[in-house]
Amino acid sequence: MQYKYKLTNETKKVQGETVYRIQALRDFADVKTGQLGGFIASENNLSQFCSAWVYDSACIINNGWVEEDAKVKGKAVVKGEARISGHAKVSGNATISGDSWIEENARVTGWASVRGKSHICGNACVCHRARIRDGFVMDGVLTGPILSPSKLKEMGPELEPQCLSLSSDSFLQQENDVEFEL
Repeated sequence: MQYKYKLTNETKKVQGETVYRIQALRDFADVKTGQLGGFIASENNLSQFCSAWVYDSACIINNGWVEEDAKVKGKAVVKGEARISGHAKVSGNATISGDSWIEENARVTGWASVRGKSHICGNACVCHRARIRDGFVMDGVLTGPILSPSKLKEMGPELEPQCLSLSSDSFLQQENDVEFEL
């Protein structure tokens, strides 16, 4: 087997755990030989097979696992026993923890949090400040508040998340009179 990445000497502490930046050893998918990736605690966090990859400043800690063609980007954190597989993408500042499983073509992004024994699959999208604990989402959209940057700043970091469950033909009008059609 030809390894696709190695751990570099660049380290940092994430939630008390030392993580290592990864570097590609061969070309695959959109990753080129020599390209630096995100951070993992050990080779037990990222498969050497297929095209799974951790990008940017994203971190995989504890027993978090990324496999198949999944991608973890931005400042996302995967921890606990969480698993990302299939063509799933986790990005932004999202956190996946517990025994959660993100698979197939699911997307988790923004400041979303998926924890406990959650299962996100199909073409599901969990975004913005959505919070899921011990939940199941398949082919749906779950979102937190969609607010302007000025409104978020005004409300501060203590913003209480709200969850809305939307189908693909839903229409939503937020309090700030911004309309979204999915």
